[in-house]
Amino acid sequence: EEQGTYTKLTRGSDDIGDVLLRHGGHQGALDYRLSFQYQQDAGFDGITHYGNRIWDNHDWSRVRRLTGRADYQTSATDRWGFQAGLAESPQGRGALFSDLSDPPRTLQKENNFVQLRWERSLGNGHELHVQFHRDEHRTRDQVLLGPVTETLDAATINALTGLGLPDGMTGTLTASALLDGYLRTQRHDLEFQHSYSPDQGARFVWGGSLRMDRVRSEGWFGRDDWFYHHLYRAFGNAEVPVSERLMLNLGAMLEHNDIIGHDLSPRLAANYRLHDRHTLRAAWSRASRTPAMIEEIGNLVGAIDANLSIPGVGSQDFAVAESLILASGGLPRERIQSTELGYFGEFLDRRLQLDVKVFYDEVDKLITLTTTQGKPITLLSNNLIDFAPTDRARLKGIETQLDWRPSTHTMVRFGHAYIDIDSDDVQEEYSRSAPRNSYLLFASHRFPRRLDASLAWHYTERMQWLEWESINAISRLDLRLAKGFHLAGQRAQVALVGQNVLGDHLEFRRGNRFDPRVFVQLNLAPR
Repeated sequence: EEQGTYTKLTRGSDDIGDVLLRHGGHQGALDYRLSFQYQQDAGFDGITHYGNRIWDNHDWSRVRRLTGRADYQTSATDRWGFQAGLAESPQGRGALFSDLSDPPRTLQKENNFVQLRWERSLGNGHELHVQFHRDEHRTRDQVLLGPVTETLDAATINALTGLGLPDGMTGTLTASALLDGYLRTQRHDLEFQHSYSPDQGARFVWGGSLRMDRVRSEGWFGRDDWFYHHLYRAFGNAEVPVSERLMLNLGAMLEHNDIIGHDLSPRLAANYRLHDRHTLRAAWSRASRTPAMIEEIGNLVGAIDANLSIPGVGSQDFAVAESLILASGGLPRERIQSTELGYFGEFLDRRLQLDVKVFYDEVDKLITLTTTQGKPITLLSNNLIDFAPTDRARLKGIETQLDWRPSTHTMVRFGHAYIDIDSDDVQEEYSRSAPRNSYLLFASHRFPRRLDASLAWHYTERMQWLEWESINAISRLDLRLAKGFHLAGQRAQVALVGQNVLGDHLEFRRGNRFDPRVFVQLNLAPR
């Protein structure tokens, strides 16, 4: 562990203000580290049209996080590790000038975790570890919609009240709805792993884990009690040198859970050294994704308080619940089968490195949102949301990364990714859900007198976010200039950072305008 106290302060535009305090030390065989972190920002800017603000995000954020870690060497063969932490974060949600479905409000997030790990060296290349992990997350979010006024026909009034009005009569409904987004989740995980590394360069790993997840939310699941999900895993992996040039890697994981039952995920990979500086690799794997609990048992209900006024009859106050999400359940697992070929080469005395990967992925039974109309109650929405395995996708592409170090003080990296997605696009536009081409250029140089400069340029082509909007091509340039010095007996560095200096762009959705940002960082570390 790093000894002493480390401090990092950040302040800049868009209300950016971060603090990181970390202290590490040791007492005999005990090493420990304590950290406190605070982060804040004002979120994305809104959208202005001809001087008029037409959309203003309510997405500010405050995060407070406290973590600790301790490692204790109890003997020459045994080591214990302990980690714990907690965090809380109030966040803005919704948008000003938006429709009633997303009003401005404050969301509260809290989480904590604890982890205990025991490691033992058994000798002769054998290692053993047992680990227990527990975490908990809570989200508090209430959405108040309305009031709205709507004219209802006799059939809808009869469905709501059972009055039995004749056809032709109408009534005026004034209603408000409350969506309770309170959500509490817990995870308990116990893992065992044994590894063996004989002298001849092979490595073998096997183990298993038991996991219990549970979730509680009356708003999201329609009941105020715990829903449980159990998962059991056994895994193994073997890394075997077939010859001086060929290394094989074979692995598999057998899993059983409450939603999909048994599942096997195998993986096969091989590395072949053409030369000391040139390596070919190939890999094939098959895996699955278990449906999330909201997809399997979700039941999002809005609580509606309403007043119904019927000419010639009178008015009536009543409360009713309307479903927005009602999962049918019984979903299959999503399947992905992946194949890749790669090459890694080093040139110019290893100062130039090239990494190229060609891949082909097949994804089947993609779970997407489906909607049906004709609900008996339609005050909040005409659509009832469900989930179904309606889509498939075939992905092929190539990823390239080139690293060049012309000197010990200079580093340049170029990256490019090309991806083509073929999909039937039954419910979602998967075929447009990733940019066809994306580029990265990064360069850094250390000048004399501990002066560092770097730049990072990213470019992504137009794409369509799933369930959201189409976003135009994005070109982003970030710059950083840092100066190292000594301050009060400590190593110090001050940095000036500019993000998105080429101008603003829209990110994720049209209401998120990422404008140019500038901030200053100060780092203090023990000498």
